[in-house]
Amino acid sequence: MAQWDPILRFCVGLEPKGGRFRYRKVSCRPPAVISPSPKVAWAAIFGEEPVDPAPLTMRFLSLLLFFLVPSFILALYDLISAAALLDAHFRLGIQTLQLSSKKSSVVSLFSILTSLGALNTGLEGKASEEITEKIFNGMDKKKVNDWLYSWYTDESMALKIYFDKNVTVKEEFLYKMFRYYFTDTENVDFTSNAENLRQEINEFVENKTAGHFREFYAPGATFEKTQALMVNAIHMKKKWPLPFEAEKNRKDVFMEKVGKGGLRGFMERPERRLS
Repeated sequence: MAQWDPILRFCVGLEPKGGRFRYRKVSCRPPAVISPSPKVAWAAIFGEEPVDPAPLTMRFLSLLLFFLVPSFILALYDLISAAALLDAHFRLGIQTLQLSSKKSSVVSLFSILTSLGALNTGLEGKASEEITEKIFNGMDKKKVNDWLYSWYTDESMALKIYFDKNVTVKEEFLYKMFRYYFTDTENVDFTSNAENLRQEINEFVENKTAGHFREFYAPGATFEKTQALMVNAIHMKKKWPLPFEAEKNRKDVFMEKVGKGGLRGFMERPERRLS
């Protein structure tokens, strides 16, 4: 049965696939919104019709403060939580770079956090507690999902979960994956069809990232003893507001720390120089 989702702003319903069901966008009529008259609204709030404007004004201001003060406190709390969350993510990025090779590397924290946030949605117990505390600084799962959803675009992200053909997944988890991450799930045979599965995953990632990732899994990849596989990749392409001048690209001395440096590539644009 289709239901209107106020966050996605479209209708969501179950669609059969291979003897199982998955969530998809479907057609339905959104619920009608009825705006009551001012008298009806006041009567519903205060239990009586307005008579004297002055007391009603005071009531309105009291009611406004009643809602605004908690909202302000919650907004301030969210701001502090977001700052702490960004700090934790920055430290995670530094640690990830330290584990990589000595060559220049780029780490997509958003890609890592999206995978961990989606994974944590279906976890319980100690594993979930560790991800919540260490990665998301104690933030509630729903807030994490809302935060990631606010940054998520289906056009630039590839996120899909493959489950073993004998694994049964709870409907609640499937719904949350679709609602917050637009994630599709599929039951496959990991043991007897590895090459076809490899090609399917590579094709999925290639299509989602505008052809930039063609060999997500190299030939010969196997998936023995795999029960679940989450595939995630990100593609981002943005233009500089003020483009760099190609003719000014050059090598120059860059000091990494006191007494240690070397020649590095520099780009330049009119207002400042970046390495």
